[in-house]
Amino acid sequence: MKNMKIFLFALSSFIIASTAAGQKLRRNRSLVDRGSHGKDNNYLSSKEFWADVDKKEDKSSLERVSDQMPQHIGQHGKVQEDEDTLGGAWKPDQVAQVDYNINDNDGDGIREEQKEVDESNSPTPPNDGMDDGMVDVRQIAKMSGLNLDDTMLLLKQQQEFSDLVEVLQDHENFLQTEMPSVPDGHYVVKAKGGAIPQDDMAAIQRFATNHANVEVKIVASRLSLKEAEDRAERISNMLEEMKYSQVSYSIDGDEVDISAKKPAGDKTREMGKIPEERTAEILGLKMEDTDLWGLVLVLAEYDDDDIDQPYHSYGGRKISGGGYQCTTAFSVIHSSGVTGTSTAAHCDGMTTYDAVAPEANYDLGPEMQHEGGWGDLQWHTTPHVEPAEYYARPTTLWPVRSVATSISKGEWVCSYSRMKGDRKCDRVFRTSVSVNYSCCPKMKRLVAMEHRFNIPGDSGGPWSRYDKAYGIVSGSKTICDWWIFGCNRRDVWSRVNYLGPALGVQVRTL
Repeated sequence: MKNMKIFLFALSSFIIASTAAGQKLRRNRSLVDRGSHGKDNNYLSSKEFWADVDKKEDKSSLERVSDQMPQHIGQHGKVQEDEDTLGGAWKPDQVAQVDYNINDNDGDGIREEQKEVDESNSPTPPNDGMDDGMVDVRQIAKMSGLNLDDTMLLLKQQQEFSDLVEVLQDHENFLQTEMPSVPDGHYVVKAKGGAIPQDDMAAIQRFATNHANVEVKIVASRLSLKEAEDRAERISNMLEEMKYSQVSYSIDGDEVDISAKKPAGDKTREMGKIPEERTAEILGLKMEDTDLWGLVLVLAEYDDDDIDQPYHSYGGRKISGGGYQCTTAFSVIHSSGVTGTSTAAHCDGMTTYDAVAPEANYDLGPEMQHEGGWGDLQWHTTPHVEPAEYYARPTTLWPVRSVATSISKGEWVCSYSRMKGDRKCDRVFRTSVSVNYSCCPKMKRLVAMEHRFNIPGDSGGPWSRYDKAYGIVSGSKTICDWWIFGCNRRDVWSRVNYLGPALGVQVRTL
């Protein structure tokens, strides 16, 4: 391999870098069957969309945001992200019918405005009906502070790294992968003991070769993902046996945060982050017990607001029933060939699909639910055809051409809020969290984002990036970052590639 350099990194860790530009790797694999609707000639394929990005990566020098924005610290520095600037999605100047409900949705003392957009009467957005792959690129560029060239390069590198993670995650030592916030940044692979199979190491080297300035760090962890999840479950079960409620967790490498409400009648003043010694005492463990390594226990009062909260045809449409409403995500097909639409499992009792005018609303078929180890997932049959398309905005349909089968910390993913009539993108904050809504059984293996965008009524809606389906809106969860972001309520969603093992269905693709 030409000019390949391997450097020692931290404990049994390595940096794999390459100064060879190499042939660009471009894959857009879909692990699901193609639907009965063929490719529309008006649609631009992912391969065609990314073809021009290769040329930009071959430039000898790219215009870097570090040359323009003082808050960007160095080529591999952290871009300052202000939640107030998260925006850029088109908003109609007028909405024919808007329902307002002023509430404090998350108990943080801030009143928020819920707006349900009447899609049938909304003005036509600039890209109405068009398959415009640059919409999410522009959104991410604005939110990250990068220019368009750097944003496209970053997303191309992330797409290829996702393909790599599909291979790495199958090994028993795999724990977690992480993506940078800037192009040509540091990509991280965490594995127990730093053990990477020879074939997987070759795949990592190919990725590094294909990107001249990228660094891949292989970090030796103490646990594998399975061991990390088993440890989190073990501690959660101990707390539940002691009558703690709403016990849930979030995993970040070898570290795990356990959140819980104290038992009814507990008069102690212990709240927030509990000291290590007291955590050991509560759990009845010795300080040297390995289950305590990297464990943070966060407690709330029994009568406090819930730690985890749910957000009570084509994907992205309204469904309703029993006085509640949710949103659909993506069209699905069962292994038997039966088709339908997907949503969140906690959306119980949904009976009516809100059809596109002038068609009348129609009844949903029976609901098939999974609330458990694979997340918060549900699908319904419908009496209509369910194309491989979803609403990315109130009146804009996008195709689904592929399904994300891996997820990394720092990866950009976008969400359509039907209730707000808006679309925004965010970075993945945690790749394995559990939720324990008061309405439902504990649900695991959800993904948490850095911020909260969705509101009640968005439950079941789509998380995606352009024509790639990622997930289904579940709700929000308070998760702490003890270094940067603090304790904030964040969006959480279920991964659509888990629809298969959970319910025997998969997202339909073109």
